[in-house]
Amino acid sequence: MVQLGEQVLKDLAEGLRTGTMRSLWQHDIRRPSAFQILDAGVRQRGDGVREVWALADVDADEWAQHQAELAAAGAPGGMSFSGSEPLGELSSQSPDDALSLNLAADRGHWTDEEILAAAEELRSLGPVSVGRRFEFAHDPRAVVDLWLAWKNYGEPIVLGAGGNFLFAALRRFLRLDKPTIFHLTIEEENRTIHGHLETHDTDVLKRAIDALAQLASRDEGAGPATWTEPEGLWLDPPAADQTQLID
Repeated sequence: MVQLGEQVLKDLAEGLRTGTMRSLWQHDIRRPSAFQILDAGVRQRGDGVREVWALADVDADEWAQHQAELAAAGAPGGMSFSGSEPLGELSSQSPDDALSLNLAADRGHWTDEEILAAAEELRSLGPVSVGRRFEFAHDPRAVVDLWLAWKNYGEPIVLGAGGNFLFAALRRFLRLDKPTIFHLTIEEENRTIHGHLETHDTDVLKRAIDALAQLASRDEGAGPATWTEPEGLWLDPPAADQTQLID
């Protein structure tokens, strides 16, 4: 059993109250929630355990689906969260530092050494903040979060040969037994674009990385995109992705 410190609980409550913490159904960036947090805080239960509580205005259909997914998974109720803790800061080996990067991979699926080895590949693109990701869920998935902060505002994102370093880093997280889920975020000035890729195939990963410029060109209001085969494009997720129950 993992017990979080009091400050972590307070930070969670503050993130909910202020809206700085993204709310997703089943930790899936393709399924942002529509609910509005009205208030949140930390309290002590009758059994002595401290917990975060939240008061929210929730869409009735979304909440009914959430309850159905909890029942299908045999989960006890409530809502889970994911986050990361710092593992290291790696200096840049890039001549221009047009990018800064943040990499976090789920500690339940990869060791610190494996995460850091992938981060080393990314230093050729810019400085890298490295973290261990934790998903406090019924069945934590193999997720890799990668943020790319583009500093050359107003210029199109062109990785060129840098795409090879990105591919080399992310390829380290592929496994044969189950797909890896990549959450890709591109940030530039006032725009933030999210992409979802789920695969265990190196060729699919390479095609998705080669098409990152297409992902970056999406309108922010379009919402998260998902890599789609055989089209080979970053597209809006199909309706099935937004209603699928967890395994």
